[in-house]
Amino acid sequence: DGYRLKQKQDLLLFVKNRGSFAALFDEKTWPQTLGTLKFTRVLPKPLPPQFSIVLRNVPINTEDLLRDIQVDYLDVVNAFRIINKEKQPTTLVRLDISNPTAMNDLLRNKFINVNNVCYSLMEYVSPVKVLLCSKCFEIGYFRSSCTHELDVCKTCGEEVADIKQHLLQCNKRQNCVRCKGDHESNDVRCPIIKSYRSALTKSLLTTITTTSNNNNDQNKQGYFQVTESEFPLLVHRRSNYFNDRLSTLENRMKQLDDNLNRIIDMNERFEKVLNKQKQLMEIQQIDVTFQQEFVSEFITPVCQLVLEIVPSLIEQNMVKDSSILAPSLTAYCDKL
Repeated sequence: DGYRLKQKQDLLLFVKNRGSFAALFDEKTWPQTLGTLKFTRVLPKPLPPQFSIVLRNVPINTEDLLRDIQVDYLDVVNAFRIINKEKQPTTLVRLDISNPTAMNDLLRNKFINVNNVCYSLMEYVSPVKVLLCSKCFEIGYFRSSCTHELDVCKTCGEEVADIKQHLLQCNKRQNCVRCKGDHESNDVRCPIIKSYRSALTKSLLTTITTTSNNNNDQNKQGYFQVTESEFPLLVHRRSNYFNDRLSTLENRMKQLDDNLNRIIDMNERFEKVLNKQKQLMEIQQIDVTFQQEFVSEFITPVCQLVLEIVPSLIEQNMVKDSSILAPSLTAYCDKL
């Protein structure tokens, strides 16, 4: 089916199954023109949820995982880490697969081997979105399929002929057209929308579970049976990645060891210099102590003795009071 977007030259296409989407997704299946008109294809960036599977207990980052998976599965185009309600990353990884056959094969096997690591997988189930008509705000169809003659105000729930004119004079009293609650008609918290979403989710999960059980040949043969495809032999091509990582780690460890040795050498040289400085300081301290003791024990007593003897010698005329160095030795001694 196709729907032309209002007041635009865009055509929105809907498909009924994965095969049809895969065919339209492939650029080779499209002509250069539609009649005489040229066109531009706008593809969805993430593939629809119907083309996704979920890997469990994935510890490595998604870039490495995608690169390793694409070695054996070229149809895997994207890998996303699933975030929980608290916006924290989980161990679940979503894979987008462009080929329905490859996706069905993986779902049938229930395992995927990446670098000799076996990851369990399951089909991705996206959160259910409830379709609301933007004209009457009933559930389950588009505005283009609506049979109501009048537009309905999403706020007050009144049916009007001119919705634009009504919005200018709306009383703004919230009244849901479905449950008559005090909320707008497009509010996802509406009890009717919640119950509809719950029933739709249960129906979807029941369908997926039934399909999975019907295709689960392994469970019919015994849960603990193991095939060689699930645990392949170690292949040199797959081990190159780990060998490269180990070599890189070994080189980094060597560099770290060299850096530690240089730090140890620098520390030893610093300790030697520090010890020399300590020895010099100890020698200087000993020298200062010796000088202090020499002055206090020898020089000072001699000076005191001289000061006591010189005046007596001058009085006995054994020494002259005046000299070249001092005009009066007696006055100089008294001053000292």
